[in-house]
Amino acid sequence: MKSHKYLFIKVFIPFFIAFVIIGAFSLFSLDKLNNNYQKNRTKDILLNIERIYESKINENNNIYKELLHNIKNDKTIAKLYLQKNRKALYDYTKDTYLRLNKSFGITHFYFHDLDSRVFLRVHNYKKHSDKIDRFTLKKAQNTLKDSEGIEFGIAHNLTSRYVTPYFIKGKLVGFLELGEEVDYMTQYLSNILNAQILVAIKKDLINLKNIRLTSKLNKQIKNYPETAKYYIINSTIKNIDDNIKNLIDKDVDIFKIQKNISINYEIGMLELYDIEKRNVGEIIVLINTQEDKINLLSEKTKLSTLIFLVGFFIVSTYFVYVKGITKKLDKSTEDIIKLTNIDQLTSLYNRRYFNEIIPKEIQNAINANQNVSFIMIDIDDFKKYNDNYGHLKGDIVLKEVSKILLNHQKRANDIAFRMGGEEFALFVIERENQISAINIAEQIRKEVFDLDIEHKMSQHKKITLSIGITTQKATKNLEIDELYKQADEALYIAKETGKNKLHPYMK
Repeated sequence: MKSHKYLFIKVFIPFFIAFVIIGAFSLFSLDKLNNNYQKNRTKDILLNIERIYESKINENNNIYKELLHNIKNDKTIAKLYLQKNRKALYDYTKDTYLRLNKSFGITHFYFHDLDSRVFLRVHNYKKHSDKIDRFTLKKAQNTLKDSEGIEFGIAHNLTSRYVTPYFIKGKLVGFLELGEEVDYMTQYLSNILNAQILVAIKKDLINLKNIRLTSKLNKQIKNYPETAKYYIINSTIKNIDDNIKNLIDKDVDIFKIQKNISINYEIGMLELYDIEKRNVGEIIVLINTQEDKINLLSEKTKLSTLIFLVGFFIVSTYFVYVKGITKKLDKSTEDIIKLTNIDQLTSLYNRRYFNEIIPKEIQNAINANQNVSFIMIDIDDFKKYNDNYGHLKGDIVLKEVSKILLNHQKRANDIAFRMGGEEFALFVIERENQISAINIAEQIRKEVFDLDIEHKMSQHKKITLSIGITTQKATKNLEIDELYKQADEALYIAKETGKNKLHPYMK
């Protein structure tokens, strides 16, 4: 018995203690890895917010530039502005503003005189002749070049602005400005990144004692949740408690708030700057980690059992387990970051964006009492091409076809998509009493045919397209699936009757 006891003490007990230490260290390491993962995911989401925010603003600026170019070339606008006929200029441009608002989200349309006074707010006709003191306008005046950036207006909103000098017959007569309130980005970012987002603006930027506001705006601002130093102008966070408010005011350390708010949230914070590089506020991000932690707890229990039952396998089992968990977490992060609307190979919109935007475009067509056309495009014998020439050349073909489709997105409502593989689509809202889809489709087919890309395995001995087209009156009963089905049936007939052709859908 004593020898057994001695053996137990000398061998089993040390082994058991070592085993417990290994198990405890393994569990501690797993916790550490998860914490690091959550912190890295928070950093990734914060970086992604900055990237998406900047990308959206750059996209807006490109749109503004093109729109203002068209406005400056309108001879009637020039004539009415030189005549200083405010009412006539408003009557002429108000429909343009409404179209820009509907199609591009434009919320501001100004005509500025040379003395910085507003000659006309197309978006607010009754208010004019006041003097504007904004950085974007001053920069355009000083440089006589386009000026763009984010500025905080007295009406509480962050606005993306684009100002351009207005020359008529070579003479500077004033400045034109387009802008868009970007408050909607809060919900947009929250949806795309699966995070709760709050935007806080410094109170001294909208000080009610120093700024004359309408009673409506005055009431709106007074209804904002507030901290000691900030107004919270936008938030997807339902319960804004004192912990969040103290974090916004920077009265406490972010790590302390992390413990107070909830163990199920990871917190991030970004400083918000305007075009003058002034700090105007903050973006607070809350990322829900509850599901990850529940999954982690379940796996830790399994791991603990495995450690005590199969000790000599613990190291290898632990390694495989952590590697598997890491892959799952990495995949989760990758899915979040890849929430984008663009197909990476072709730069066309992808199928996810198709499902999102087409119902809206159909509704626009319904409102305008217009027809819609849906064009389905398929590269003939593309699998044979890949098998014979290789996937790298196949990708080049996809890019060439995509370039041609992009060139045919000439209007705001012409939208091209890569639906998957060698399948493409083009959605067109037809102009009143016109059907342009067939002409567009035939141009696309001919341009691809004229590329003269060799394809020995095809009956035409080069890359060709088969195209199916359907055109329908936009009504509330019109569904995406029905358009897709009709165009697909027409495409099938084009394939079966010789390829390198287009075929309209016939009822």
